[in-house]
Amino acid sequence: MTSRTRLFLLDHRNKIILVVVTMCLILLAMAISTRKATHYPMEPILVDEIVSRLENAGWDKIAARKIADLNRDAFDILLEEHPSGFERALSRLDQLGNYPAMMLTLRAHPELATLFANVGQSRKMDNMFNKMEIHEACYGIIASAFQIISEPTEQSTLTDTLMRHGRKICELGQQGIPAPYAYFMFDHMSSGAEEYALWLEEVVGQALVSQNSEERLPELIAFIAAEGNWIRDRMRKDDAFRQGFRSRAWPAFIRVTDCENKTKGECDTAFEFIGGERGVWDLLLLDKGEELLDRAGLLAVELMVGSQEPAPIELHPIFQEALLEGNDAIVSPLIRYQGEPLLRQAMARRDITPDLRSRMLAELEKKCPASLNHCPSLDSLLTSYVTLTPPALREQLAAYPDGLQTWIPFYSTYYLGKKIIQGRPIETTDIVFATLDAVTIVTLAGTGAKTLVQESTTKAIGKSLKRKAGAKLGPKGLKQLDRLLLQRSEVYARNKTQLQSIMKPFGIAGSTELVNIDVTKPVQWTFRKTGVGRESFKKLSGLEARVFMRRDRRIVVLPNQGVLGVFLRETAENAAADSAVDAWSKHASSLWLAQAAGVM
Repeated sequence: MTSRTRLFLLDHRNKIILVVVTMCLILLAMAISTRKATHYPMEPILVDEIVSRLENAGWDKIAARKIADLNRDAFDILLEEHPSGFERALSRLDQLGNYPAMMLTLRAHPELATLFANVGQSRKMDNMFNKMEIHEACYGIIASAFQIISEPTEQSTLTDTLMRHGRKICELGQQGIPAPYAYFMFDHMSSGAEEYALWLEEVVGQALVSQNSEERLPELIAFIAAEGNWIRDRMRKDDAFRQGFRSRAWPAFIRVTDCENKTKGECDTAFEFIGGERGVWDLLLLDKGEELLDRAGLLAVELMVGSQEPAPIELHPIFQEALLEGNDAIVSPLIRYQGEPLLRQAMARRDITPDLRSRMLAELEKKCPASLNHCPSLDSLLTSYVTLTPPALREQLAAYPDGLQTWIPFYSTYYLGKKIIQGRPIETTDIVFATLDAVTIVTLAGTGAKTLVQESTTKAIGKSLKRKAGAKLGPKGLKQLDRLLLQRSEVYARNKTQLQSIMKPFGIAGSTELVNIDVTKPVQWTFRKTGVGRESFKKLSGLEARVFMRRDRRIVVLPNQGVLGVFLRETAENAAADSAVDAWSKHASSLWLAQAAGVM
């Protein structure tokens, strides 16, 4: 064999070796990749070792086998990528063997083992699940709560909350309300908390059985989210409010805002417009407060109990009478000139009749209308009202017959924005309010009476904002009107609409179609509004997790971070795509296992 031939064969052999080595490396890489992607199950011997270890720690054999089988893939990854986490999780599971009574629960729901292992009060949690005697549909809602509330201290609070309000929380969850437990998580031992809890149970129960629950329930939840903390704090500080809110103020509020039983187009006290005005509750605790709110809306709130500048106390009886009658001839001048000492002195006279007082104000309205920036005869008129005797006053005011001059469109203009946006999608709200200036002018200017325009604004934006708007209705006044109307309605309208959109797919009776809704933002919104679960919320945000709700109301958490991130995303996707309970159980148990292992 020549040297040339030997060199050729040697080179050829080296090339073959290189190709073989390269192919082996490629196959090895593919095998590793496939193993990580599909998570081949642990060898049976390792599963058996875990079962044996748990049995030695006091576990029931069936429960131990179920938890090992359910989490075999997650255990495999932990052992390979985070051995210390694997040992930490097993050590925590070992501790559950000290509670033989718990094994019955873990046989039925093995996924709870990794949840119980992650909290220091596992027995309390086990008692909660047992005492609630929840059916399967409710179990998924209750167990899912612990996927969101993941911090041990907050989980303990959640457990106490579920013991007290589990039934109502479950019923809300069945309607598709995201994170329903958050509205019930508060310090039940604080002053006023018991009364608040009773009110909460009552109003939620009433909304759930309402014939119009699709409207009432999201409306109520949006209200509780926005005002619940304030109501509870007020109950804590104010004995009179605590005693009167549930028994008197709230029932009156519901009657006033029940637009279904009022003439169409004449309900100016819609829930979402007056629910955010906290002075409403002080008004409703007054004698005739319900009538005042029903007749005059937020104008009565501002004049009688307003937090900014309510009407002088000596004028309250006169305002109350005028508001209940809807007498614009009395209310308008009173609002404009209530700061004048002479007017207040005249109104306080005991030697004049209500009829004569009404004639005084009617003359004042005629000679000093709102359209005038300055009324030159104001001082002389007010002086006469104070100094003239009743017969002399009667002679002076003979040209002003007594009688009602009702506010038209004074009464309806306040909720012009509400009537415009009724029946329209919430996303058009900004467009509607942007065109409110033109609508207001077209609606009112055709009367040819500047007074009507200005008085409409008086009720629309209130006394204090009216002064800022100036004597004439201009761009600034209209912008203030826009802002107030938007402020009154936007919070409830937006949140109510969002909740309705989430609830809608879950209300399809008899449908078996798998529905998965991304409820990440609604859950975040609930946490922010209620202030509960702060640490759990931080953890959820840190994992860049998305939260989905299945048709069976079970929650699926899709994390983007953590040692088990890839695997948990796979289990989450499987749980979302598969309506079977087993797929969800595997996902939930793996999530809690990661927490118990300290890798999430």
